Amino acid sequence: MTQLVFSSANFSICKFSCQEEVPPNLIKNSSFFCMSKTAQEVSLIAESRFVTEIPEKQDGWGMFYIKGEISFAVTGLLSPILERMAEAKISICTVSTFNTDYVFFENKHKNSVIDLLKNNYTIEEESQKTSG
Repeated sequence: MTQLVFSSANFSICKFSCQEEVPPNLIKNSSFFCMSKTAQEVSLIAESRFVTEIPEKQDGWGMFYIKGEISFAVTGLLSPILERMAEAKISICTVSTFNTDYVFFENKHKNSVIDLLKNNYTIEEESQKTSG
């Protein structure tokens, strides 16, 4: 059975203009850091405790990831998870890395997300790592 690992950390989704400098400590200190840049903006996701000074952000996001390394040849692994969450009207933000997929959701829905997925997936809790 596919394992989903829920982080105990709180995350923020932040927005910068293309001219703003991203604080360099985020990459070093946050247990998860992801940044994307377009011609219009720079967005990043990091632990909330490291982005307290950033003015344009949404706090209060939780996260889980699919445990293990997923081959690029594997298809359809994320879609049933996201379909269940969409049916329950739970907003998400996803990030895919070389190894796996991460799903962010509003923390207020954490118990609902676990309830939605526990019958089809093994649920694990990951303790928050001390960083920095």
